[in-house]
Amino acid sequence: MIVYFSGTGNTRHCAMLLSRLLGDVPVELTRNMLENPEKCALPAPDKERRIIWMFPVYSWGIPVKVLRAMRHIHIPDVHSLTNWMVCTCGDDIGRTAHLWRRAMRRRHLRTAAAFSVQMPNTYVFMKGFDVDSPELEHKKIADAEDRLHKIAALIAAGRPTPDSIVPGRWAWVKTALIRPYFNAFCTGTGPFAATDACVGCGLCARRCPMQNITITAQHRPAWGNDCLLCTRCYHICPAHAVAYGRTTAGKGQFTKWLTPRK
Repeated sequence: MIVYFSGTGNTRHCAMLLSRLLGDVPVELTRNMLENPEKCALPAPDKERRIIWMFPVYSWGIPVKVLRAMRHIHIPDVHSLTNWMVCTCGDDIGRTAHLWRRAMRRRHLRTAAAFSVQMPNTYVFMKGFDVDSPELEHKKIADAEDRLHKIAALIAAGRPTPDSIVPGRWAWVKTALIRPYFNAFCTGTGPFAATDACVGCGLCARRCPMQNITITAQHRPAWGNDCLLCTRCYHICPAHAVAYGRTTAGKGQFTKWLTPRK
């Protein structure tokens, strides 16, 4: 079973590929699972007796609500399963694997290896962060597919294998110091706004994974406080009209996986 959360589609793409390669059933973490994990349960595990946890790395760690779901959601036959981690990242992951193992240990769960897969950058809400060039985006996606084939082979073999991750420089500082500060002070929804380019289509509201966006009587989006800062609303906007203060001015969008389905 592959349990995943995806904001802009990178992790979902990787989860679907692993599902095809391994035959594991993909299970998306829904809003209710993320909001009320204590009241939710995963499906019964498949014959492979494993869970592959997949998520994007946010600020060198596991998204806060995804981590909470890992800690509290009910898992049938939980102690008979082996847990794996496959995270997606733009560059490096800090000590994300440590956070995952700590969450697993708290539930006395058996862990195997952790893997990171580099995918196109999507975080644009701070100065100095932008999407990749089309050339780098294409290269990352092609390299990721090759890497996922190798990861699938290791998981299928089921033998002990070392982690294959990219912690990056100053991993402890990034995860233990910068991440808590970022989560406490840099994830507010106050800076969100729609520019004059907004056409009132409501796609941002329909596709928000937390149902955190409503459309006002003036046909403009309004953001609530239940936000993962996944950037989906920014990237999916067909008019490129979602702004996060001044930090997104002039920046690009990543729309590879964000088809405007209803």
